[in-house]
Amino acid sequence: MFSFFFKTKEDSKLEYESESQILKSMCILNNKYLLIGKLDGNLLIYEIERKQKIFENKISDNSITCLMNYEKDSNYFFSCSESPEIYLFELYFINNEFMLKKINKYVIHQSCVKRLKSLGNNTFVSCSNDSSLVIWDINGNILYKLKDQSHGLENFIIKISDKTISNLVTLNDKGTLSFYKDVNNKLFLSKVILELDYTNLYSMCEISGNRLFVGGFSIIQIFSIISEQMVNCIKIKEPISFIFEKEKRFIVFGFKNGKLEFRDKNKLNILGEKDVQKLESKYKFSNLFKNGEIQLFTNESIISFDFFNERLVCISDEKIRFWNCSKEKKRESYIF
Repeated sequence: MFSFFFKTKEDSKLEYESESQILKSMCILNNKYLLIGKLDGNLLIYEIERKQKIFENKISDNSITCLMNYEKDSNYFFSCSESPEIYLFELYFINNEFMLKKINKYVIHQSCVKRLKSLGNNTFVSCSNDSSLVIWDINGNILYKLKDQSHGLENFIIKISDKTISNLVTLNDKGTLSFYKDVNNKLFLSKVILELDYTNLYSMCEISGNRLFVGGFSIIQIFSIISEQMVNCIKIKEPISFIFEKEKRFIVFGFKNGKLEFRDKNKLNILGEKDVQKLESKYKFSNLFKNGEIQLFTNESIISFDFFNERLVCISDEKIRFWNCSKEKKRESYIF
């Protein structure tokens, strides 16, 4: 273990001017702080309730590719960049200053680390451009390492768990999809589907229930997690960035042109504002509609998103934006 410190004044005002500083990654820390990783290796931290920037400093010489909180209610988080190293940091407050402490360093990959995913029980998995998948414990011990010869470039990792199944799914940008069984932190290859559609330029792999959504430039293919077979296919007009699901009866697609699209969870047909109003229960997503559509950003690609405390937060290349989806509050939107 080792440590060094960064600090910033608490009362710095929340002003974000993008200039040429492109945003690359995001995570929510302890339901209080928004962490933003930038192309130039700088880390931005905002205190969400007060809408103030509390920290900005360079933590890497390379673009920050991924940020991940360690536990839901802690101030610890992981960071990786266009390099082989992974770091664990702690954010804390002392003498009216926010400080960042480096807690641990994880090194085994031979190329830049692209994705991190928590596996619970103080373990996480990382993937790299060198086609390796590594399972770590929090202390830096390597529990398992796998060289996936079918992968390289961008690797996407999804963890699915319930009482009967525990899987790991990886996807590269050429559409090679691999299913693994995760048994006691050991990965066993279950199935490989080569080049789903080479022209689709895959960029998204997400889970909704027992379905795996794999999307890219022109189509979204849907697989059963149980059978590992494709069960549906949707044509899309714009490249997709993400999907998320916070209501029981519909799912939301986010596209690289800054738009959102609501679809029925089972039939997958597109829903309008009135349809969403009828189906929504816990959150008021219909607040996001304006003139019959949802345009989060204008001509800007959505880089990342999250949902917490009844808020939807998205970052584009240059902006950070929040939407309030509370049933009790009126339509609210603000930009950092």
